[in-house]
Amino acid sequence: MEEIKVIEQKETTQNDSFVFFKSMFEAVEYIPKAETRAQAYKTIALYGLCGIEPSEDASPYIKMIFAQAKVILDNSRNRHNACIENGRKGGAPKGNQNAKKQPKTTKETTSDTTRETSKNNLNKNKNENKNENKNILERNKQREKQTKFVQSLSQKFPLININVENIDTEKYDLEKLIQAISESNFLPKAPLSFILNNYTKVINGEYVNIKPKKDCGFATRNYTKEQFNSVYDNLDEIDI
Repeated sequence: MEEIKVIEQKETTQNDSFVFFKSMFEAVEYIPKAETRAQAYKTIALYGLCGIEPSEDASPYIKMIFAQAKVILDNSRNRHNACIENGRKGGAPKGNQNAKKQPKTTKETTSDTTRETSKNNLNKNKNENKNENKNILERNKQREKQTKFVQSLSQKFPLININVENIDTEKYDLEKLIQAISESNFLPKAPLSFILNNYTKVINGEYVNIKPKKDCGFATRNYTKEQFNSVYDNLDEIDI
């Protein structure tokens, strides 16, 4: 298996353990190739245990999985560190409701106040956890849509250069996109960024009639009509 390239960290975090969430497992399992899934699991472990992030040239799947896992792991680690720090200081932080001195009163009044305070804190924690879980669920749903979007295009058109992350899938009709790319000689080798930036022209068929004069990779093309003319015919029919 190809070794995962990582960014050298000036100060790495050494942990004996970390929490692996179900959402991370579900996201990794959407990756089609077993080798890439294994790399994704290792990427999560390296960050959770050592604070090591993947390199800039990591695959899009690895970057998407890491972007989701990093938020979850950072939040979990921050809560854990805050609890440890509060314990060292002898209890709740300054300004917390639990740290305020209560006036002297009867045992019955003190007991009622304690129960009310505990109940309020419990409700507050439940609401915070509920909101955080809701946010995580929404992020996971968006990541799932992005992963399926990229997988569909990769399987249909393996030559497309997938170099776009954080795709707003609500803006694009995947079926129309696949049909438009299938009918073009020009688009199957284009970067996904070019296709999405010109989405309206793509689905309207404006890139169908471009005929290549010679075999030329998309990396050597430029986004001006003058430079395209040396490679493609019929450019007057579209607005590039």
